[in-house]
Amino acid sequence: MKTNHTFTTPSNFVGYMVTHPNKWYDYFTKCGFSGKSSFDQELPWLSLPAIEFIEKFMDNSMKVFEFGGGGSTLFFANRSAEVTCQESDEVWIRIIENALERTDISNVKINHQEFIVKPENEFRKTSYVKSLPNKKFDVILIDGPEIHGYRARPVCFDWAENNINPGGIIVVDDAWRYESLLRNNNAKEVKEMEGIGPGRMGLTKTDIYMY
Repeated sequence: MKTNHTFTTPSNFVGYMVTHPNKWYDYFTKCGFSGKSSFDQELPWLSLPAIEFIEKFMDNSMKVFEFGGGGSTLFFANRSAEVTCQESDEVWIRIIENALERTDISNVKINHQEFIVKPENEFRKTSYVKSLPNKKFDVILIDGPEIHGYRARPVCFDWAENNINPGGIIVVDDAWRYESLLRNNNAKEVKEMEGIGPGRMGLTKTDIYMY
């Protein structure tokens, strides 16, 4: 599968939908023309095939960590024992907290840390990275900010590999931007899952690293 900057072009989307005609219903009810964001649907902003895989994988004894909260926070909270969310946007935190309160969800801890764009070696020393908990998780979602093309997710992935339980998974959002992770990881298996996703107009690709 070609996973480069051309991944999200209209021609790729048309090609995907032509070869997956059963996905048109999902596209109109969950994705591009649904009028509902992934947050509205309490779903991660990932590809639908990845969401389906994660839903089957999870059980209510698992511990989840996510870089960046949203619909994924609500999704994971309803399917796990606890969720720890590292989020940089204070306004977005209040929105998530209000949604958690409305739905009586109490197993989520949100950790606010400022996200500062720095060279990779310096970024590793920022509070966004240094404040990460030194404990093991069963599911780790690599999402979070991407500012003006700045890519912090590989640094977050390094931390995740040191903190994933045996049998756990690391989920990388917008994986078509991070081909290098496919060549540099300690996973036993990697599942590359392209497709449409909730609240999106086109395609995305989510990679799931299995340990």
